[in-house]
Amino acid sequence: MPDPLLAIDAPSLLYRAFFALPTDIATASGQAAQFLALSTILQNGDNVVSTSYLYGGTYNQFKVAFPRLGIGVKFIEGDDPKAFAKAIDARTRALYVNTPNNPTGAVLTRDQLRAIAAVALERDLWVVSDEAYEHILFDGTEHVSIASLPTMSSRTVSLFSFLTPPEKTMV
Repeated sequence: MPDPLLAIDAPSLLYRAFFALPTDIATASGQAAQFLALSTILQNGDNVVSTSYLYGGTYNQFKVAFPRLGIGVKFIEGDDPKAFAKAIDARTRALYVNTPNNPTGAVLTRDQLRAIAAVALERDLWVVSDEAYEHILFDGTEHVSIASLPTMSSRTVSLFSFLTPPEKTMV
């Protein structure tokens, strides 16, 4: 049987191996990681508040798989921290953000992430942050992980992927 690691871009593998922490978990895909994270945090009757700007697989997971488990998803338009706060109810256990976003390409600013973090801290919520495209940035945009903000590392599940660096994929 071929070694599956041979199919992974070596620089990406080395990057992740170098920065891996004892709390890092590898899964078969970003979708699997997302499902494991949210289904661990949420139970039947709970909900997550999410941006409506989602990758198709994430949207399908949120609209089909989670309702079958009794888990609700409340979609907000965009990434406005005030909209996240307004959508929270007594059964909300997590916020879901995606930055850099797929499919829009939008990148949340440090100030936007601070505001979302403040909402999560105030309401004692987890944040699940899809950051699979952390290296695909344009026009000098900076990627900031919400987990890097003060007090957020202990309440954030960050989702990353092994990706070929953009300089190797852009033509």
